[in-house]
Amino acid sequence: MQPFHSSSDFTSTIGDFARGRGLRDRALWPRLRILDGEIAAEQLPELYRAADAFVLPSRGEGWGRPHVEAMAMGLPLIATNWSGPTAYLSEEVGYPLQFTLVAVPERMGLPGHRWAEPSLPHLRQLMRHVFERRGEARARGAAARELMVRKYTPDALAEQVIAHLLRLEAPAPTLGRDEL
Repeated sequence: MQPFHSSSDFTSTIGDFARGRGLRDRALWPRLRILDGEIAAEQLPELYRAADAFVLPSRGEGWGRPHVEAMAMGLPLIATNWSGPTAYLSEEVGYPLQFTLVAVPERMGLPGHRWAEPSLPHLRQLMRHVFERRGEARARGAAARELMVRKYTPDALAEQVIAHLLRLEAPAPTLGRDEL
């Protein structure tokens, strides 16, 4: 994993966060396994199978490859409902996370740009919901996989491209004199 504008010492960052909120006894912390190195592609299916949901509250995605990989593995998705994921994320296949659009901090050097600030209370609510309603979450994960297979496999995408090219190739309808 490569950090984006942050430290790569995730264990210390999590520890500082927990201690800053009064959780000094590590035994009280949630069970976490931090994967801070690169994961081989052939290990990803096993990682996805070990999860109940895929959760990625981000500020924006171009497409969201990890999102669609997890969905293809049958996991329900909890993700920021903005940017790339809006092409495939819905309440039928996952859990769209509320957000607020905010200005990108000046230190980033992107004046005029905005990104999503995921709602932490809504994230907590969605994660609790998935935990308490596992059957519903599994059903959304199954629907997520069906969507990925139906619309986003190489063959399905090729069919969509061909159909689009055929529409472009078709002659434009001519207008009759009375339609001008």
